[in-house]
Amino acid sequence: KGNLVFPDDIEHTITENNLRLHLGNFFANKIPNYPVGRYQGKGIVICAGGKKYLESAFCIVKTIREINKCNLPIEWFYAGEIEISEKQKEFIQSSFSDVKCIDATKVPTFEGHTPPLKLRGYQIKPFSLIACSFEEVILVDADNFPLQDLSKLFEDQTYLNNHALFWGDLWNDWIHASRYK
Repeated sequence: KGNLVFPDDIEHTITENNLRLHLGNFFANKIPNYPVGRYQGKGIVICAGGKKYLESAFCIVKTIREINKCNLPIEWFYAGEIEISEKQKEFIQSSFSDVKCIDATKVPTFEGHTPPLKLRGYQIKPFSLIACSFEEVILVDADNFPLQDLSKLFEDQTYLNNHALFWGDLWNDWIHASRYK
């Protein structure tokens, strides 16, 4: 299982294009089928935990709910009890309506695949998009403070045209702003 086998017809002439084609097919066949019916509705995903981001994320959720009056459901992913204890999880969930804390290290994804045991930092973000329950998702970093109701982003013409909307970090000036147009 998982061995890369080249067909006999390419013999000894392995060109860059042949290699790309066969590697592409090999990896494409490893991608599980889209789980029809698994994702529903719109929501927000936040990935945060630990000393560095727990308080910040809590303030973001408070801003989303109490200041911006956004009622989209929120799924808050974290990487094990090292990031959020059971007591902290209960406090977060009891503090806000429709906020669910999810331990990403315990979530089965497509076809029973489980996340790597050392899921940390940026790795949790793409995983949370696969593991969340939403069909349409706003991924909010633990250092993003929304200034308006995030549900309005789903009505933005750029989102409606492209089915995606990206913005850079404020401090991240190495990518020119024109890239986000």
